[in-house]
Amino acid sequence: MAGVAAAGASAFFVRRAPQATAPIRLFCFPFAGGGASIYRDWGADLPGVDVIAVQPPGREHRYGEQPYTDLRALTADLAMAIEPLLDRPFVFFGHSMGGSIAYQLACDLQARGRTAQRLILSARPAPHLPPDRGPMHTLSDEAFKVELRKLAGTPAAVLENDELMEFLLPTLRADFELCDTYACPREAVLDVPMTLFYGEDDATAGAGTVAPWSEYTTRDVSVLAFPGNHFFVQTQKTAVLGAIRGALTALR
Repeated sequence: MAGVAAAGASAFFVRRAPQATAPIRLFCFPFAGGGASIYRDWGADLPGVDVIAVQPPGREHRYGEQPYTDLRALTADLAMAIEPLLDRPFVFFGHSMGGSIAYQLACDLQARGRTAQRLILSARPAPHLPPDRGPMHTLSDEAFKVELRKLAGTPAAVLENDELMEFLLPTLRADFELCDTYACPREAVLDVPMTLFYGEDDATAGAGTVAPWSEYTTRDVSVLAFPGNHFFVQTQKTAVLGAIRGALTALR
């Protein structure tokens, strides 16, 4: 992802369209296998918002680093690294895996006296619900690719390219292990309003599994549907950004 590291921050944070004087910061967390480049255009499309994409190790410019397999370890390190960037109101957006990371990091920060203005969770089932599948990270390579194909987020040309998949599989497996083994403490209830997104054709994170996130906050919750499957955040980018813009405008 072409961009610059956020001033004073670690390699975890990438800012493509710096708006360092903006009144609010939006931190964006990627889905499994994804990186900061998912959000490469969001800064230009959200004027007045300082958009900072989160870049976990094991992908893009951090490919040579060992990816995390433990979500709590990741958010513990993020909580320390993000501190210099919490000098103004902040909001978290997380899609799929990124939703769990965003939620747990918000809990970690709230325990430190740092509370987000809003949490926007996209295409992520509430953590107490039973998964609709077994652990993916333990599957054979072929079975793992079959499950990836079902999620419809990896192009067929990539899945059929053995050399490219050999390059991508270690990070993908680590990301799914991070998700598969995350145990969310039910007592970690946030004092943060939530906005919840889901795709109308998403078989893994529909309305019935996304809406129960309301049990994890003492504040107001809104739920928004978008056309498309699990990756509507890409196919419905204009509508998604419009909804985020509206949520941020309301905060101001």
